[in-house]
Amino acid sequence: RLLQMTDLALSDNPLARLPEEAPMAAMPVVIGGWPHLVVYAAIPRDTAAAFSGEESDASILLYDEEKGLSAVKSVRLKPPQGGPAASVAVFAVPTKPGRYSCRIIIQNAETGVAARGTASVSFANPVAASIWLDHPLLLKEASGWVDLGAAPETSLPALFGYDPAKYAPLLGPLPAGPQRVLAALRLSLGLPEVELDITATETQGAAKTEVPVTVIEARQEKSLRRCLIELAFADLTPGPHTLTIVARDKAGVERNETTTTFTVK
Repeated sequence: RLLQMTDLALSDNPLARLPEEAPMAAMPVVIGGWPHLVVYAAIPRDTAAAFSGEESDASILLYDEEKGLSAVKSVRLKPPQGGPAASVAVFAVPTKPGRYSCRIIIQNAETGVAARGTASVSFANPVAASIWLDHPLLLKEASGWVDLGAAPETSLPALFGYDPAKYAPLLGPLPAGPQRVLAALRLSLGLPEVELDITATETQGAAKTEVPVTVIEARQEKSLRRCLIELAFADLTPGPHTLTIVARDKAGVERNETTTTFTVK
């Protein structure tokens, strides 16, 4: 099984059958005061049945591009209650800041069916601040998605505070034109009771556009605030885009920002 996983992780032409490509993303998240890499890949409902057997595993390979070191972590996938469902394989790995290449491999060792995804991410040490924002998690309205692999406390719904019965991670390109996109935010606050204004801009090349933001819900747990927001894009054009989200206190004294990227086709 380890040889199969290594072959799938490192080879462009693995000895086993060619794996399906799984949409994947990676982001740094501060959990309990420590930086983690949260890496996740989607398993669509139409292929989930192939990974519902007792011999199915998910593995993550992290390669530190600066130090040339690798780490591997694997988990056995438990079939979702109620049968195969659209799923997200999730890993939350304590990681020192740096530049990483990440690959998730999902395989059924009994049948040889496999899927894999690849992503790259770089991040620095979190800076002490009165307002700290982790990278936003873009969401879509969807039901029936389940998290696989992660411990309950490090599943995406637990980390970002959204309802998995209503929403799922948004992976892959967005269609062009007007779009309403949801995003889940994690904010660490020096003053938990502080009132915040949240704004957003979208950049493509040299063009920067203000994006209206609606806060749908906010939940406070000690110094951690989780927010679900809606972003109303007026007219997305094909190509890569950068989304910047800013949180500032009502007095305008303290502020911080976070970014993520997405593609429009």
